Amino acid sequence: MTFKLTAYQKELLTKLVFGNRNKKWGETFLDCSAGGKHVLLAMPNSENILINSLSDMDVIASSGLVIKDTTRNGIKKYILTQAAYDAVDSDFLNNKEDAQSTIGVQIMGNVSGGSIQGVGYLKNSDIEQIINDPDTLHSEIEKISAELIEKIRKDLSEVQLSNYIKTIEDLKAEFKKENQKESGFRKIISSLSFINDTTASFQLISKVLPYVLFIIQYIDSFLTK
Repeated sequence: MTFKLTAYQKELLTKLVFGNRNKKWGETFLDCSAGGKHVLLAMPNSENILINSLSDMDVIASSGLVIKDTTRNGIKKYILTQAAYDAVDSDFLNNKEDAQSTIGVQIMGNVSGGSIQGVGYLKNSDIEQIINDPDTLHSEIEKISAELIEKIRKDLSEVQLSNYIKTIEDLKAEFKKENQKESGFRKIISSLSFINDTTASFQLISKVLPYVLFIIQYIDSFLTK
């Protein structure tokens, strides 16, 4: 698949990845725009990066290449994901066949008002090919995770969002373990779905379920391969 980014957006993401690898920039970039100028602040060395518009970063985030978040003070921040490095290294091309590379989260209807109108699906053959390629599997989980976080970030407090992001990182780590256990995945899925959270609204649960169902399909095939 090709990422739906403009030439400038690809150039911008490449610059951020290059800075992380070669200029001691971290993976987090803060929005320090002021006076009509759009500026990202590379952490932790506080180097200013002048960009055309923050909307470019928002588009990159919607592609699952960075995670859009906010600090305690309400400042926007963007965090590079592994998918960003993979995209830059592959010149923004996933060389898998189209049927394998366009899986991701395919919401075929809208999730609104707590009512799931339609959910995409994955073919068993597609799942098998993805889970047998660690890099592709990691990229798919990154993309689903980024879209999931973006979907519910306004529904969670800062602490809840931070804990949710940590759970997603636990999920990624679980896939990389040499000896995966079903119990470990079950605990993670329980947290991601809010099923056992008596304080979570049904509207919130309905928002995350389409994404969690995709993740469950991967986990099921991964454990039985």
